[in-house]
Order: sequence, then structure tokens, then C-alpha cells
Amino acid sequence: MAKSALKSLPSAPDAAPTGAHDKAGYVGLLEALMAATRPAPASIVVTAPPAKTPPPRPATGDLDHFTRLLIDTIAKSPRPEQKARIHQLIDAPWLPQAACLELCTLPAEACEPLLRHARLSDAALFNLLNNQSEAHQVAIARRPGLSNNLVKAILNLPPYLVHLALLNNAEARIEPEDMQSLCQLAQNHAALRGALIRHPLFTEAHAKALMASVGPDLRELLSARFPYLSVPATTVTPAQAVGELKLSALTNGLLLNLLNIGQFDAFLEGMARKLEVDTAKLRHSLNGQSCVSLALSMTALGIDRAAFATVLEQIQRLNHQRPKVTSAHHLLARPVFDLPPAMAREKLAAILG
Repeated sequence: MAKSALKSLPSAPDAAPTGAHDKAGYVGLLEALMAATRPAPASIVVTAPPAKTPPPRPATGDLDHFTRLLIDTIAKSPRPEQKARIHQLIDAPWLPQAACLELCTLPAEACEPLLRHARLSDAALFNLLNNQSEAHQVAIARRPGLSNNLVKAILNLPPYLVHLALLNNAEARIEPEDMQSLCQLAQNHAALRGALIRHPLFTEAHAKALMASVGPDLRELLSARFPYLSVPATTVTPAQAVGELKLSALTNGLLLNLLNIGQFDAFLEGMARKLEVDTAKLRHSLNGQSCVSLALSMTALGIDRAAFATVLEQIQRLNHQRPKVTSAHHLLARPVFDLPPAMAREKLAAILG
């Protein structure tokens, strides 16, 4: 029976489509092969009320063989054909999840339809998030109805493009505590802020925390969405806004970003609050002829020594070329970064008096 059914299959040119909508494609080929290899039901002699017999099952070995053939064929196809053929498999009820997962390890450009729409368990998607490329992660972050477990897994990933895809996914099950995490991530990545401000779960409290670290355009967007902010940008300086933030929101990324956008006073206020020192004394130490206090501050906060030269240059640009130091002073500051943070904090407190 299988032999006669196979003879009726389409010829080779008909069985190799190049478009996603060709009904005589590889999906049709596999379904025909499954039907051809299905064993015929045994003949039953009816001598009494007929006994119920289970429906015939596909030959598992043949199905595995042809599924493997399909996967290998897709994997060897040109990239445009890969995506078209994979698109046909999104709703295929007979495709085992193991086969679907194997196809999801192809380049993200080809397997994006499966990553975004295939019926995959959270465990399978979690495995893909942790073992595939950033492009795979972005596609998963765009899945409709993304569960909160996966939302939290995505928040722990480093690439900010994945977080941006999550923010733009209106159907992702984001909870209020996740928005707080996204606000903290936005302190370090300016590209997240626009999408964050437009998100339905973004609140006035989030807006207050973000106000000090955004530019004029996003300030206008914040003011348009929350016209009755209790901390208006027009009357409160960035330094005052930083002074009202929770310590947990004063990340090193936020401090460096404030310095990068020219908010030296806000940078000093935030650094002094985190170090628990007087802002005026810290400013005075940066007006002298030594960069040791800056090195101690960065070490105490855990800011990488690789950022020292850039931070010093930005402070000098915003602070009338002070502290007035030369390259020789840089050499004196280097050993400071070998100190434990607690010891650096103690030495800074001693210098500031």
C-alpha cells in the first residue's frame, strides 16, 4: 500500500517549492509520506457485536525518518527558502517539539516565525533564551502572550535590545515589579527610555525617578503624559531630583550618565549620597590639584578603573579644568584601584575630614 501511495506523490520539481504559500511544498510532502506509511487496519470477521478497535497509528519509525529528512532539507536550503518553509510549520500538529526546537537553532532570521509563534513550553523557550544568540532572544521577547516567568528571565539577560523588544511587546505579561527593573535598566541605556515612558504600566512614580536622567525631548514626553508631576522639571534642578531619589535607584550607570549629559552637580550629589559624605567637601576635593579623591570615590563605589580617565576628563570639562592634574598624577592614582571598596571609603572619609 505504501508503495502505491508513494507512486502517486508529486514529482520532484513539484515537491520543492520556493515560496511560503505553495501547497505542494515540503509540508505536503511529509503529510503524504505519513499517509503512505500508515499501516492498514486488520480485517475483522463480524460474528457478534463488532468489537471496538483502536484507529491505526502512524509508523513511528517512518515518521521520525521523514521528519529528519525534512529538517535536514530545510537546514541545507538557501536562507530565503528556509524562512518560507519554516513558516509552513508553525501550526503543524504532527511536528514533534524536539523537531521544532532543532529548527529553532537555525539562524534567527530563518527560524523567527517559530520563535515568535510556535507552540513551545516555557521550559523550552527558557533553554533557547540561555543558549542561542541575541537575535533569537529578541524574537522570543516579541512572542504574543509572553508569560511572566519568561519576562523575568529576559530582564536578567544583558543585551538591552532584548529589553527594548520586551517593552514594545504589548501582550507580554509584565508586572509592576518588572517595570521597576526596566526603569533601572533604562538608567544605563538611553535607548530604552522612550519605549519605557510610553508603556501603559509606566507610572508617575517611575517618571519622577527617571526625570533627572533624561534629555529635553523625553522631559517633554514625560510632562505631556504626567502634566501634574509633583517634581516639575521647570522648578527642580537635576541635583535636587537626584537628592530625592531612593538610594537603590542611584546606580553607577545613572551617575555616569548624568556626567555624560553634562549634569555635574547632579553627579556630585548622587556620588556624595552613595558614599555618605558631604557634597560640598567632595566638590572641594575635586577643585584641587589631586585626582586621588576621585579614584577613591570610584573604587569605593565599584566603578571600573577603565572608566577613570574618561570620568576625569568629563569632570575637568564641566568644572573649569579642575582638578588640575597631569599624567604624572594618573600614575599616583593607579594603586588606589587595588584597594578593597571598604578601605577606599575609609581613606576618602579621612581625606575629606
